[in-house]
Amino acid sequence: MGISLTEDIRSVTELKRNTRQILDRMHKTGRPVILTVNGKADAVLIDAKKFEKHLKASNLARLLGQGEEDISR
Repeated sequence: MGISLTEDIRSVTELKRNTRQILDRMHKTGRPVILTVNGKADAVLIDAKKFEKHLKASNLARLLGQGEEDISR
């Protein structure tokens, strides 16, 4: 999942003004949108389906880590 510096970094003000367009582009490209406040990264928007996928992978990795610890003991 690459990031385009010219397309994927947006200010919160721009998000307020162009919410639908920014969300549509995020869904179309599959890339997250980095939101800035006062020129600094503050938050990341990600498609809900991609978030669920990442969350499941993270949970699986956590469970695998616990299993490996159990095996080591």
